[in-house]
Amino acid sequence: MAKEKTDKKPDGIRIQLKGLRTTRELLVMLHDAVDQLEGIGVKHIRGANLYITPVDQDGNPLTRFRGWRKMPAITIREPYRSAAEDHGL
Repeated sequence: MAKEKTDKKPDGIRIQLKGLRTTRELLVMLHDAVDQLEGIGVKHIRGANLYITPVDQDGNPLTRFRGWRKMPAITIREPYRSAAEDHGL
């Protein structure tokens, strides 16, 4: 039976990471968020957006970066493949 196509946007799950943190701490928090997704049975996702506010260690917003005229956009197109996947293991 074919899936019924609707114009309704599917519900998403909001993941909010609060507080001033280092990028290393952000990595740990994102890992925790993924663990929680897996804990409720989410095994696949399609697309995700993460907006960050770069700040210095005192929480003051950063507006310029060395070598950039404006704030950069970062796009990761696909997951990284492991060496095991590349070799069919």
